[in-house]
Parts: sequence; C-alpha cells; structure tokens
Amino acid sequence: LNKIIHFRYSVMAGTPEKMIEYLLETRIDCAKDEDIADTFMEDFILTHLIFMPTNELCNALTVYYQQGCSSINGNSALSESILTESVEHQLSFRKRVIAFLQAWVQISGHMFFEDPVGAAFIEEMYCAILEDSRDHPQLLPELTVVEKLMREREQALGSSARPPVILSDNNFIRELPANSPVLPFDLCIVKVNSFDSLRTSTLKIRVDQTCETIKRMASQKLGLGNGEGVELVEVKSSREKNIFTPNDTGIPTSMSHNGRLFACFKDQVESLSPLPEQSGPSESVHSVILETLTSTELAQHLLIYHWQLFINTHEYELLYHVVGRNLFPGKVPVNLDLLIRRFNELQFWVITEILLCGSVSKRAHVVKKFIKIALHCKTNQDLFSFFAITLGLSNVAISRLSQTWEKVNAKFRKLFFEFESLLDPSRNHRAYRLLVAKMKPPTIPFIPLLLKDLLFAHDGNKTYFDGMVNFEKMHMMAQTLRNHRMYKSQMPQIDSSKIPMDAQHLVRNFRIIDDQRKFLRLSQLLEPKQKDTT
Repeated sequence: LNKIIHFRYSVMAGTPEKMIEYLLETRIDCAKDEDIADTFMEDFILTHLIFMPTNELCNALTVYYQQGCSSINGNSALSESILTESVEHQLSFRKRVIAFLQAWVQISGHMFFEDPVGAAFIEEMYCAILEDSRDHPQLLPELTVVEKLMREREQALGSSARPPVILSDNNFIRELPANSPVLPFDLCIVKVNSFDSLRTSTLKIRVDQTCETIKRMASQKLGLGNGEGVELVEVKSSREKNIFTPNDTGIPTSMSHNGRLFACFKDQVESLSPLPEQSGPSESVHSVILETLTSTELAQHLLIYHWQLFINTHEYELLYHVVGRNLFPGKVPVNLDLLIRRFNELQFWVITEILLCGSVSKRAHVVKKFIKIALHCKTNQDLFSFFAITLGLSNVAISRLSQTWEKVNAKFRKLFFEFESLLDPSRNHRAYRLLVAKMKPPTIPFIPLLLKDLLFAHDGNKTYFDGMVNFEKMHMMAQTLRNHRMYKSQMPQIDSSKIPMDAQHLVRNFRIIDDQRKFLRLSQLLEPKQKDTT
C-alpha cells in the first residue's frame, strides 16, 4: 500500500488483496474507536465490485480466515511462523473475518444474498465457525453473529422465491412487487413488430432476458427464421433508433417511454419508422387529475410512488449503470431503470399537459398548478419530483409561451424563478448542494445529478495505477453512494392506508409525448413567433 498513515483515512492505492488484508488488520479491532472513525471499510464494500469481484473477495477472506493473511499462500516459512503464534492471535483472524462479513451484509443488504457466491459464502463461514467454536469458546459471539446472518440469508432466499410479478405490459407499468425490489426473474410483456409493422409478436420475458434470446423468440413468431442476421431495434417517437447488442438485458425497462421494438434484417434498420401510436395523445388524458386533486394531494401521491421506486434502488445498481452493465454479467439495474424512466415521464407529462391546453387562460392555470405541486414536493423533500416538474416547466417549448406566462400571477412566476435557480449548474451545482445539505432523511434526491457525480468520478479518474487500485477514486465514488444510502435511512411519515389505491394508480402511468421536436411544433402552433414589424 502507498502512503499508509495510521488513524486517518489514508489508503491511496494498493492491490485488492493488500487492501483487504490492511482493512482486516487495522479497521476491525478499532471499529468502535471514535478516534479512528474513517470510511475505509464502507468505501471498500460499496465499491469492491469495480476492482474485486465477490468470488475473489470471498476467496481472500477464506484464506485469511484459515491462515492469517492472503499473502502467505505458498510461503511455508511464513506459515510456520504464524502457526507458532498464540491461540488468541490466531483467533483474532477469524474474528476479523466474521466482523467484516457482518459489515458487508449490513451495507450490501439483499444484494449480498442475491449473489449465489455471497449466499454460499455465508454457509461456508457458518460451518467453519461452528466447528472452531467447539474447540474455542471465545468464538461463541462470532457464532451468534453468523447464525443471525444465516437467518437473514434464509429470509432473503425466501423473498427471492416469491412468484414473479408482471411488471410491465408494452411500456405500461402494471404492478410493482409488494415490499420487495424488482428482481431479475420478474416478467415483462413486450410486443416486437416486423419491419413492415403488419405482424406483431407478443412475448412474456424475464427482466434479465438477453437481447439474443428475445430476438430468437420474436424471429420465430415473425417468420424470420432462427434470428440469424436479425437485429432487435428500439425505434423512438423522435425516429431515433437504438440497436441492442446480443448480451443486453433489462431491455423493456431501459426503453424510452413511447419507444417500440422491431425485429428486422440489418439492411432494413434505416427504413424503420415510428408507429402512429408512438406520437402520444392529441388531447389531455389526465386533465381530470389536475382538476379534481389538490396540489397537496398530487404531491403526496407522487411521494408515495417515488419513494417506493427509490427505496428499492440499491447503490450497486448505480455502479452497474455508470461503470458499464457489460462488466457485470447477470446484474440488471432494473430498479434504477424504472426510476430514471419515471423522472423523464414526469418531466414530459408536465410539458404534454400544458401544450395540450387550447386556451391561454387554461395553460396559465395548469402552469400555476404545476408550480404549486412542485412547491409541495420540495416541502416533502421529494426533490426527484420537484426537479422533474421544474425541468418540464423550463423546457424551451414552455418557456417561450410568453402570453401564457403573462397570465400567471407574479407571485407564482417569482416562485418558479427561485425553483429554476436551484438548477443552476455553476460552481458544481452549489445551489442544489446547499439545499440538500440542509435536509435530513428521508429525502428523495435529484437522481440525474447523483449519477452525474458518479460518472464524473469514474470517467475523470483512472481505476488503476501501475497495477494498483486507485482507491482515492473509490473513495470519491463511495461518497456519492453513501449519500444515496443516507437519503433513505429514514422512512417518510406516510399513512398510505388513508389514500385510496385508485388515486395512487392515477399517477403511475401518464400518457405523454416524448418527442422534443413535436413539443416545439405544438408550442409554435399555440403561440406563433411574433414577426419583427420594425
């Protein structure tokens, strides 16, 4: 390790094996000492997937448990010297591994048990500590810890054995699991269109189904053979095309809101065009919501739904998204996908509702209503909804409607300008960071900025220097992930039993337009650009 200074956060770089050895020997025994309250262990656990896969970490812990440190493998002389040390010193190795394992499970949560390697490692450690505690009663407290972890393991595996839910049907969210995140085995119903749009294949697929499998299933139903030479393509309402690669997963939840899937041969891709249904509504489908529910009620409904999405999004999903899904086979950040998709949906809903109002007075009324909803979202510390609404109101298709804004009361215009100032990116988004720093959990943060911070730390810093992990980078990334954990460390005080389920479902699927060019066309039709008469 480079530059190790005791009692301070100081690990700059090192090999993964040396870092875990250093962590076990300097952090575990002193974990309760306030003078050594650094974040090295938490940083390591939050980011180890980038530089040390779970199987390698478990192997290193097993070696340390059995022999004292991973570096003695094959060094018989050192092994002999370790074997001569006192029993207490030997037992300290085992105690440290169990303490680390306890912290690992506590920080990783359900994600630890969803990994078969992690689940098997718990059982391996249980067998080892059970046997060792028979000869050494000093290890009985560690046995109690591992027994508790085994119970958590069984509970987690039981949750994973729940029946799959049908999450979505052709981009329409049908159901979210009760008291559980979306898991890889949950299902989506997708429609795959032929090149000429005359044939459609409806498939029920797992969230973690690969593009290659979906393509093969669709090709057989569409008469395209076994899928050889066939591409699976998302065509967006803006006519933009996204060609999926064979190993892509989580396809239904990562698509744009009005996007549709097509299966066709490579030479047909450029000729694909959106279906009529992708253009979105021509009149408001949800005006009744804005008319019948108060801004307070709407903000509350948004908080309930968005908290459910946020609490189920694990920190590791942010890593998968930023570092690269292809580097984590079998891992699908589906809960994060749903959260990102929802942010865009809410933002586009604001724009859609305003632009589908025919009269200036009606548009001004809806603008005012959204400003009031945003205010209540901010009060609820639902910054996710607050910024989605603010960005919708800031869209150029809305901001250019000068006649509409003139009809909005000056008090609400001033309020909106204050909201916009919190989006100011200057000085590293200082305005937003000062706002969120004043808030205590529970808070739903501005997720796009959280991801931007992670991406900046990842892209702006090398992962390795001369074969050693750049742990300063890991510390930077872990700080963002730690904030994500902290925001959801407390539950909001919501009595959802008093809120009708029908009303909650009203805010779950908005019919929207998601094509910026169409937004601008509608805006120009409503309030044409004034010609210069001078």
